[in-house]
Amino acid sequence: MNKLLIGILVLVVVSVLLLQIDDDLDPGAMRLLELSQSKGDSKAYLYLMGIVASADEDPLQVGKDILESIREGEDDSLSEKKEFECQDDPDEKKLPLPDGEAFCGSREKACLEYIFSDDYNLKAILSSHAILFDRYREYLKLNDYKTLTRPTLLEPIPHYEYIRKGNRILLLKAINTARESKLAQATEMITNNISESRSHLKQSDTLIGKMIYLTQISDNLDVLSVLIRKDSNTLKQEIKPVSLDERNFEILMSREFGLVYDMYTNLDRDSDFLKTTDDNDGYAPGWYVRTIFKPNMTSNSAYISFQNTINLSHLKQKEFAEAVLARDSYKPGALSYIRNYSGNVLNRVGGSADYNQYVARFFDINAKIALLNETAGKDLSSDTLGNIKNPYYENSNPAFFSDDGKRICLNGPLKDNRNLRCLRIKI
Repeated sequence: MNKLLIGILVLVVVSVLLLQIDDDLDPGAMRLLELSQSKGDSKAYLYLMGIVASADEDPLQVGKDILESIREGEDDSLSEKKEFECQDDPDEKKLPLPDGEAFCGSREKACLEYIFSDDYNLKAILSSHAILFDRYREYLKLNDYKTLTRPTLLEPIPHYEYIRKGNRILLLKAINTARESKLAQATEMITNNISESRSHLKQSDTLIGKMIYLTQISDNLDVLSVLIRKDSNTLKQEIKPVSLDERNFEILMSREFGLVYDMYTNLDRDSDFLKTTDDNDGYAPGWYVRTIFKPNMTSNSAYISFQNTINLSHLKQKEFAEAVLARDSYKPGALSYIRNYSGNVLNRVGGSADYNQYVARFFDINAKIALLNETAGKDLSSDTLGNIKNPYYENSNPAFFSDDGKRICLNGPLKDNRNLRCLRIKI
């Protein structure tokens, strides 16, 4: 009996020791981590971080001060395991943001109707927010953007709200310029804005940045369409579809993966691993945490999903339409669940989220571009709609009117909740 107990005890001890062993990090995962590291300088990043500076401050200098504070917080959190902290400009010093109905969200009901109305005072907006608009124009001209911080859950998000407001001021200005019978000047303002926004779409290395510029471009295309159609005008030059360089997800997925890897390495042998609330003790010894959670195994499983997303972003549009519907999600084997049960659970609930829906948006907007190129200056007859080539499909897949008749749309492989495959044609 004693030998049996000793045998069981030895087996348990050996099993626990074996369960302490983690895998090496996959070479592909290591490559993504290397890509995620911020190197060099970026005037554009500093300017965007400092765009909040008060009227008498230099955005670049404020951006440098904020970055210095961020890096001090990063160093402290790494060396002393402190909670990450950094200093942003206090709210009372920040350049004020415009508000009101003229700055409604583009997806809000009747938003476009309002900005095409004359219910707002453009001169007052331009006067009150001239500095913001100047900074917006200055920022778009910069072409060296890259994020200079480490990818972590707590890294500060640049001040994209100033970019969105600056873009809206430009659209308001273009609409009012067209109202003054200067349509050519108005459309040039918008097409230049689209071009500069696309430059930043290409430069952007974070998911939120990519989505901001993609939405901005979509809004500009809708306004441009309505302006052209009001005067039965044509495009001076066709708009090119989104290119591989603009939709390439490699750098931004490397940062998303870096964020996940940072989170997982911080959880390794963490005694609070099982803690669910502030009131819950949830203490677990480090050796026990390692038996159920291994950071490298968990990261390697997550990496597969990130790499698959990168691969999807590199496909041609018709290839994407087939691949995104045929994809199979990665499922770890039985041994992985034994060795890394909690890691697999973490990946399932969010560590390897479905980013493919975001890739789809970059192909979806090509449908909107095709609709604008094919219909500008033409009557929207059934023949016109029937002749539009859907960039997703080889076979006939004609354009159609939305239920309210204010948009024309094209089908695609995934659901389009943001009207990226629909073009606004009237107010």
